[in-house]
Amino acid sequence: MKGLSVLPVLALLVLSRSAAAEPEDPLRDPEKARVAQKRREPTYGWERPFALSLNAGYRNPTGLGLSFEAAPIRFLALEAGAGFGSEGPQLAGMLRLRIQARSNALSLGAGLSRGPFRAQDDCFFLTFLFRFGGCASDEEPEPEWDAAVFRNFELSIDRRTAWSTQFRFFFGVTTILNPEDTICDAGQPPERCATSDGFTSLYLGLAFGFVP
Repeated sequence: MKGLSVLPVLALLVLSRSAAAEPEDPLRDPEKARVAQKRREPTYGWERPFALSLNAGYRNPTGLGLSFEAAPIRFLALEAGAGFGSEGPQLAGMLRLRIQARSNALSLGAGLSRGPFRAQDDCFFLTFLFRFGGCASDEEPEPEWDAAVFRNFELSIDRRTAWSTQFRFFFGVTTILNPEDTICDAGQPPERCATSDGFTSLYLGLAFGFVP
């Protein structure tokens, strides 16, 4: 009889231990369920703050070059780059505001760039839409700068992939801020030296980057 009275106690102990060993279901706690769901959602790499990109395009701020991007917060990115344009080396910096939608993002940027520049052949590229000034004719000398300073406003479409890569298509408007600093070749008559009241042009380009 004593042995039979011990059986219910042993059964209760076994059941209590098995219940304690069962993993806790996060769905029973709404807060834990929300955290678990958020961890399962893909982030598409936007939580990674750095990116290194190769850039190329038409009159883009860095020319053919490299840029480094740092995002202290997900919707704000700082970019600095260097490269070579049609007339020589260029430096550029830009601040971007970024709106993300899954793996894609839309960015608005504003920044400055600097480098040598000549306002040549500006009339061939969609003149009727995008040329606001600085087009030199065949009879007129072409304005030239040793160190033109540009103000750039830009719109870009970004996409990040699961393979730690980033693609960007961008286009914008660039304006020379120091039009009075044009140069004249040595020995050239002053009347043949090109001057400029200002220069504004469209630019566009592509970037391919690595997101560590």
